[in-house]
Amino acid sequence: MGLIEITDKKLKQDILDRRILTSDQEWAIRHTAHLAFEKLVEMSGKSLGAVDIFFFEARKRCPEMTIPECEKCSVELVCAQKKELFQPVYRTTFY
Repeated sequence: MGLIEITDKKLKQDILDRRILTSDQEWAIRHTAHLAFEKLVEMSGKSLGAVDIFFFEARKRCPEMTIPECEKCSVELVCAQKKELFQPVYRTTFY
């Protein structure tokens, strides 16, 4: 959606090249995304759960592993649609 912007040129290129990130890089991105999410909850006036389920459901149209269906998405008009910034997700059973 473009809620955060990666301004570090090397990090952005690593993401564009789909390189594996360091744990510090991963943490910095996830932490920034978390702060943006909290701000979105605050600005929307919706509950954390409502915003979370909205984005969870959006994964049907904007999946991690295939081409997004932007035309079917309810936030298409405000989304940055930076599809090239896809970052592979490594699954874990650590949870």
